[in-house]
Amino acid sequence: MKLLKYLLPGMLLLSVLQLAQAQVQTTLRLDAAYRLLEQRYPGLGDTLLIRQMQTAELELNDLARLPEIRLRADGRLQSTSTQLESDNPMFPLEINQPLVNLKTYLEADYLLLDGGYQAAKASLIQLERAVDRGELEVQRFALRKIINQLFLRIQGLRAQGELFALSLADIEARAVQLRVAINQGTVLESELSRLEVKKLELEAQQDNLAYQLEGAINSLSDWLGLTLPEDLILDFPDLSAMRLSDEIRRPELDQFEQQKALVLAQAEFFDIQLKPKLSVFAQAGIGYPNPLNILDNNIAPYGLLGAGLTWTIKDWDQAQKKKDLLSLKARRIDHAAETFTFRLEKQTANYQADMARLDQQIRRQESIVRLQQQLLTEVTAQMEAGTATSTDYILQLNAELAARQKIAILQTERQAIQLNYWNERGAF
Repeated sequence: MKLLKYLLPGMLLLSVLQLAQAQVQTTLRLDAAYRLLEQRYPGLGDTLLIRQMQTAELELNDLARLPEIRLRADGRLQSTSTQLESDNPMFPLEINQPLVNLKTYLEADYLLLDGGYQAAKASLIQLERAVDRGELEVQRFALRKIINQLFLRIQGLRAQGELFALSLADIEARAVQLRVAINQGTVLESELSRLEVKKLELEAQQDNLAYQLEGAINSLSDWLGLTLPEDLILDFPDLSAMRLSDEIRRPELDQFEQQKALVLAQAEFFDIQLKPKLSVFAQAGIGYPNPLNILDNNIAPYGLLGAGLTWTIKDWDQAQKKKDLLSLKARRIDHAAETFTFRLEKQTANYQADMARLDQQIRRQESIVRLQQQLLTEVTAQMEAGTATSTDYILQLNAELAARQKIAILQTERQAIQLNYWNERGAF
């Protein structure tokens, strides 16, 4: 009993998880398919690498501000050296520098004032990695076309398959009636044969569609890394809720802004080059002869401490000209962004015209389908009454099927145009 007490909740949880998994496998939202493909697409795996690169680069930038300490050793053999000797007894002086000089020392440099270089460098690193991430977002968005095409293809093939199924069901109903009539001797068996031939033709087309549909679902499965069933339910976004006034939300626009920010940030370095920079240095070691006292020819320790200042007073407007060049590059980026938006906005007129055209064609085609269905009903009744042959019925069935297929094609085309248009604008 105690074992059951612990097993039952676990079994119940497992059942719930299996049920949830089954629901995920039989229904697939378009945006969920986007995410699934993004998660397994190798090119988008650079997101983590870019973050790690930024962290490493910022750490290196911080380390560059620390004092630089070096151990050095110098040796020198001279052809001549300082030699000085005074014969004046009041000022006895003798300098006899050896031809060999040896020195080992620790040297340290520290930049006290860098003119804002480190802060500008950190900002530049972040902007460079932001551009890299923007490129990944553009790649991520481009993957949507693959999913859109597969969703639309599956949807279109299924619509055509349903039409074949309806026609086959109608043929089978007529065949049942003909068999009865043949048994009664009122209809020739050749009439049934013609229906059987048409049935086989439709079944061959239906099989062809089934293979295409299976291939499309398998292709979607391969892209997403899932095992998808044949009865997969595709969930499209509500495209009717989209408004033409909605703004464009494409990752390319963010990428243009990131590129412009990077170009303008580079201009700061030209100002930094003109600012004063102050550094201090220290040196401590041992040398032969004494590096600081020319009168001492012995091995001696020594130390140095100093400061240095650099300041570019005049660069002949080089920095300004470089900044002007970067400004021109920034303007080119603005023009590229405006061109990108301009081209997307100009698609609106074509979209509205295509939607109006297809709506009109669908309405007319619906009228044609109703008339063809009426004619098919009449031919069916005439065939039952013996005043029409199976050939007449098949001809009308073909006409009615072609009319319904035309509507399915137009509806699929309408959905494709609507999906592609709003996807191009980044509306979902």
